[in-house]
Amino acid sequence: MAQHPAFAETDLSSVRLLCVGGAPCPLPLLKTWLARGVSMQQGYGLTETAPMVSFLAPEYALSKVGSSGKTPMFVEVKIVDSSGAAIETPRVEGEILVRGPNVTPGYWNLPEATAQAIDKDGWPPDRRRRLF
Repeated sequence: MAQHPAFAETDLSSVRLLCVGGAPCPLPLLKTWLARGVSMQQGYGLTETAPMVSFLAPEYALSKVGSSGKTPMFVEVKIVDSSGAAIETPRVEGEILVRGPNVTPGYWNLPEATAQAIDKDGWPPDRRRRLF
């Protein structure tokens, strides 16, 4: 939309907030919309999480570029290494695991497939076989 020829003169006064996700929003695009007075909320999610995992509040759009923000209430996230152990150190690569009431409870009428994907506590049961 920001690349449309009429973007500069389009009345955006009724647009209060844009929500973006799927990938980190590029800084030039953030600045383009902010210069037009439109706030941007960035987030991370999945189809299986209906769709939210985390959101970055609009006031942090420029100060935390590349961040997807914080999780909403009742959503838990952990990052694990190739052995399935939680990673506590910043900037270490791992796999993101999510659980919460927004996460799918399983596969429709496929209890065996569900048991392989989600344990009784709501986490994927054994990540070691699928990592890296």
